[in-house]
Amino acid sequence: IKKIINELQIPHYMECGSIGYKIYKVLVNEAELFIKFNKLKIWDVLPGKILIERNGGVIKDINFKEIDLSRVDINGIIVCKNRNVFNKIRQCSEIIKK
Repeated sequence: IKKIINELQIPHYMECGSIGYKIYKVLVNEAELFIKFNKLKIWDVLPGKILIERNGGVIKDINFKEIDLSRVDINGIIVCKNRNVFNKIRQCSEIIKK
């Protein structure tokens, strides 16, 4: 994650508190990005997903795909304050994979 943050020069990234709290920090523009690689439960992510998306943000699974609402387990998330940040993260991940 630090490699991505440095590459994109993201000034506000945090790693503390619950998943809901981290999503909230992106929602209120106190963070631009939150990435979690660990397995999560849908009930921890769904309320934040609704709020983020209704306010112009993006939340996807760790593979940049829509979160499957029919599954209980989610294999990580990417939360961005807007589509521009999300697109930069996707581009950066392609660079890192090379």
